[in-house]
Amino acid sequence: MKNKFFIFLILMILASLFVVLGFWQLNRAKEKQQLLQHSHHSIRQNVSLEELKKENKKLDYLPVEIRGKYDEDLTFFLENQFYHHQLGLHVITPFILNEKHILLVDRGWVSPPFVFSPYGFSEHKIIQGRLKLIKKNPFIRESFEKIDSRKRLSMMQYDRVYLTARWQKSVLPFVLLLDCQEVGGYGRDWVITVISPSRHQGYAVQWFSLALLSLIISFFILRSKK
Repeated sequence: MKNKFFIFLILMILASLFVVLGFWQLNRAKEKQQLLQHSHHSIRQNVSLEELKKENKKLDYLPVEIRGKYDEDLTFFLENQFYHHQLGLHVITPFILNEKHILLVDRGWVSPPFVFSPYGFSEHKIIQGRLKLIKKNPFIRESFEKIDSRKRLSMMQYDRVYLTARWQKSVLPFVLLLDCQEVGGYGRDWVITVISPSRHQGYAVQWFSLALLSLIISFFILRSKK
């Protein structure tokens, strides 16, 4: 009897877990559908600073126009980035929106070894691109910050807390993927999404099916006389 109850309890826990995973996949499908809609959106949006301060997923990959000024002296590199199956770096330059806020701009991919030369931006300007929400990679515990011989910062992933403390300006939770027609960029072929919404929906069906199977097995275990 105890063994039957223990097995029943395990199956109930598994069924609950499968249901949670199913709804998580449906939520991911909704997010990917939104990204695809943004990818086909050609009208550039003007996004306020207040909106940029929020980690709003609805802004992910939204095409925008942003006014500010590059600070090329603070340009740094994002390591271990792939472009056309080649490993390299992304060149990241802060874009000063005002005295207190910075938006990071991803200017594209370069092949190492790479020596950065400032393009010569000096005036305020409007640039175009797509916003991308900065997310932590759970498999990278630290940013592995280092500085090369030319005093260029190199990071494994974005660390807003570190950059905010280093520059004494608030780094916004988005990075702007610079449009291909913008000057001063490098290799750019931004991939909007990898897994389609329909595939996420298919995964959701699989998780819900496993939850149903767990409930059916639990029912037969309770009905058994042993």
